[in-house]
Amino acid sequence: TGDGGPSAQARRADQDVLRVAVAAVQERIDPLVDRLSGSILEQHPDLIDLTDRDAVAAVRDATGANVGAILSTLAVGVSPVRMDVPDGALALLDHVAVEPSALPAMLRAYRIGGAGFEQLWIAHLAACVDDLATFDRLVRRSLDHVAAYVDRISEVIAERWEDVTRAAAQAGRRRDAALRALAAGEPVDPAVLGHPTDRPQLVVAARPGRSAAASGGRVVDPGGSAPRAAVELADGTSLAWFATADPEGLERAAHEALRGRTGWAVTAVVRGGVDAMAAAGPDVRAGLAALASLHPDGAVAAHADVAVLGALLQDRGRAERLVHAVLGPLAEPTRRNLDLCDTLAAYFAAGDRKAGTAAVLGIHEKTVAHRLRRAEELLGTPVDARRAALEIALVLHRVVVRSG
Repeated sequence: TGDGGPSAQARRADQDVLRVAVAAVQERIDPLVDRLSGSILEQHPDLIDLTDRDAVAAVRDATGANVGAILSTLAVGVSPVRMDVPDGALALLDHVAVEPSALPAMLRAYRIGGAGFEQLWIAHLAACVDDLATFDRLVRRSLDHVAAYVDRISEVIAERWEDVTRAAAQAGRRRDAALRALAAGEPVDPAVLGHPTDRPQLVVAARPGRSAAASGGRVVDPGGSAPRAAVELADGTSLAWFATADPEGLERAAHEALRGRTGWAVTAVVRGGVDAMAAAGPDVRAGLAALASLHPDGAVAAHADVAVLGALLQDRGRAERLVHAVLGPLAEPTRRNLDLCDTLAAYFAAGDRKAGTAAVLGIHEKTVAHRLRRAEELLGTPVDARRAALEIALVLHRVVVRSG
């Protein structure tokens, strides 16, 4: 051309090369997106809460949407100056747009992402283009295109930020209210939750111990990548529902992850649907309260292991009356009676073996036999006659009467 720029034929040839280069990248785009989103979070860790897997996934999805938009417009030679934010990138705004001051963080993430994409794209062009002059033209054209895209999307986000933050806050409040209702056992509109309610769920109720609570530590995090809906309740309990095709496997992973932490956690596997999710909320919370009463230093348990105790402790007055009805005079918390109750509990746990009971308690086998006879005198019946009722009453005695 007269101004020294490429001819129309050269521009068409360049466009053909770009189209081929874009197609090659699109065939293996996932590793590129993973690398780029990881780089964004590494350089800009304050963008989101890095412990929030949903937010991390949103960064990855937004990166993929933006890379896809850049590549598709670059391949067909369309200028990005009139583009809107890609649909796949909008979800990230829900995690970032919590207050107006977060806007600079969002814009910085776009600058970092744009610069990172440029480096990866130039390296890809270098592997695709042999002619130096063509390579130089395509690099300059690509850099101009990426810069125009980042400028345009940043402009759109800045223009819409106030509306986005207001909408995000309203949606967050609605979701939080729905999760609190779910925790109280009330079914809610699944659309408000933004959570795949149709899948089986692992429900985790947890409460941090004193050291974790003092440091603001959260205990609901069994690992993995299952979608999560979680809420922090006023009593310090964290309640979360994890949608997964393998709830039993996730439950095992949760127990493994939670055992090393300070506090208490109860897990339950339930079928999909908001009705089942709502029913599980109060159940696991009751189980958590029972577990904390039973193990003051912290513990992790499946709901099935504490369900009976949790249900009985819903009415502590009734539970105490049950203890006195079953144990009779043995329920009075004297030192002698406490020794007898401990011996009975250890005897049942040892499979009715006096030798095993003596070993656990560190006393002589004859002492065990004497205590069992004395317990039978106070109960007015052999200890094996009402074993199931006695075992329940002994656990309740430990939790209700002794703690009282």
